Amino acid sequence: MVLLRESDGKAFTHSDGWIELGTALGGAWRVLSVFKLVPRFLRDGVYRWVAANRYHFMGKADTCALPDPELAKRLRA
Repeated sequence: MVLLRESDGKAFTHSDGWIELGTALGGAWRVLSVFKLVPRFLRDGVYRWVAANRYHFMGKADTCALPDPELAKRLRA
């Protein structure tokens, strides 16, 4: 996971990327910002564990889902 913030060109990786993405999406997703209180080595350890086991948790699809137009607009903002 790498999130590049266009406003200042700053890159966020691993759990920091998810926290910044939640902040950018707004609404209920902003709750992810509370995880900034957890030390990065712990957050990234959980991130890597979930990433390594993602197919076990969510299954594997043959195709990628495309976002609906409203979500795509929010992601570009």
